[in-house]
Amino acid sequence: MQPTATNETVSAKVPVTFSYTDPNATSVHLAGEFNNWADNMEGKVTGHSEWLLKSDGSGNWTLTVPLAPGKYRFKYVIDGGTRWEKDARLPVTPDDNSLVDVKADAGDSARAAPGGAGSVFLYSDAKATTVYVAGDFNNWLDNVDGKVAGHGEWLLQNDGSGNWKLTAQLPPGRHKFKYVIDGGVRWETDARLPVAIDGNSVIDVAPSVKVSPNAAAAASSSGTTFTYADATAKVVFIAGEFNQWSATANPMQKDSSGVWTAAVPLKPGKYQYKFVVDGTWKTDPSNPDDTDDSYGGRNSVKSVAP
Repeated sequence: MQPTATNETVSAKVPVTFSYTDPNATSVHLAGEFNNWADNMEGKVTGHSEWLLKSDGSGNWTLTVPLAPGKYRFKYVIDGGTRWEKDARLPVTPDDNSLVDVKADAGDSARAAPGGAGSVFLYSDAKATTVYVAGDFNNWLDNVDGKVAGHGEWLLQNDGSGNWKLTAQLPPGRHKFKYVIDGGVRWETDARLPVAIDGNSVIDVAPSVKVSPNAAAAASSSGTTFTYADATAKVVFIAGEFNQWSATANPMQKDSSGVWTAAVPLKPGKYQYKFVVDGTWKTDPSNPDDTDDSYGGRNSVKSVAP
C-alpha cells in the first residue's frame, strides 16, 4: 500500500467527513494518499492523533478533515493496523482501496432544490459530535427508542466550526424530518423551515422538469381559471386536490405582463390548491380563502359554483 505521487495545486480546501461503523473497534485511523498512508510501518499505524476518528460511543466513528479538490485512495485502519477496511459507501479502486472524490465547494444550493442538485440539509451546533438527518424518506433511520446506529450515508459533514451539511437525493413531494444529535441525545427541527403540527420540520422537494412553450400552451382553454402574478418566475404549475397534488400535471402559461394562467376543468365544489413556483410551493396571494394544510402551513381554497 504505497502512496502515488500527485501534483497538488494551491486551491481552497473542502471539509470532508469520513465515517465508519464498528462497535468492536478500539481505534480507527484514516490513512490515504492525502496523509502518506499515515506513515505506516508494515501496516501498523502509531501516533497521528490528527487522523484518528472520534467515536460516538455506539460504534460510529467520524472525522472531518480539509482536503484539496481531487481524487484520493484511502482506507480505515482498525486498532492500529489489525485490519485495514474500505468505506462501504464509496467506489473501490483496482488495487482494493476506497476512492473519495473531493469537489470544489460551490456554496450552499437551495435547500429544496429540484432534480439532480439534491436537497441540502444544514444544521449548526459546535458541540455536537454527530448529526444525522432522519425523516419519512429514510424510515426515520430505523431508530429504536429514538437512538440511531449506523446509517453513515445520512450523516452530515462538519466543516470544523460546527456547521453541518448533507446533500441528499429525495423523491419529489413534501417530507417530514428532524436532525438527530449525538446518536439520539436530541432530535432537533430545522430553524429555517416550517414545522408541522406534529413537531417535525417540513421540506418540499420539487421534481426536475423542463417545460417547453408548447407544453405550457397546451393547458386547457376551458374550465376554472387560476392566475398568479410573478414576472420573475421561470416556471409555474398549479397543484391541488383536483390533480392529486401533482407538481407537474398542470403547467401555467405566462403572458407579456408576467401573469401566469391555467384553466382546469372542475366540477362544482371546493378544492384546496397551491402554486409551485420554480419548485417552491406557495399559496394564492390573491385569494383570501385558505385552510390548514396539516403541515403547519396553509392551502388556498377555490370554490366552484354550480
